[in-house]
Amino acid sequence: MRKILFHVAVLMLLSCGLTFAQQYKVLWSFGGAAAGDGAQPMGQLVADAVGNLYGTTYYGGSTNGAICSGGCGTVFELSPSKDGSWRIGHLHFLREPCW
Repeated sequence: MRKILFHVAVLMLLSCGLTFAQQYKVLWSFGGAAAGDGAQPMGQLVADAVGNLYGTTYYGGSTNGAICSGGCGTVFELSPSKDGSWRIGHLHFLREPCW
């Protein structure tokens, strides 16, 4: 009987946990070379104490001839605005690939 009650309790906990679905929001859509803001974000974002997010893109930024015809990548900062939108700033346009 204890074993059955234990399984029922576990199932109840699991089913309750599944009802709280996570929601995701797109903060920025990179436009690629045409927009000049980079393309193909890679790696994890890093947050600072005030809520800015920092990351890198694989493409975009400076081109370096045949080495990086689509751009060598960028280091970017996403900053939250008071209206809930985000704005992007570029800290560095890479001149050589880091891979």
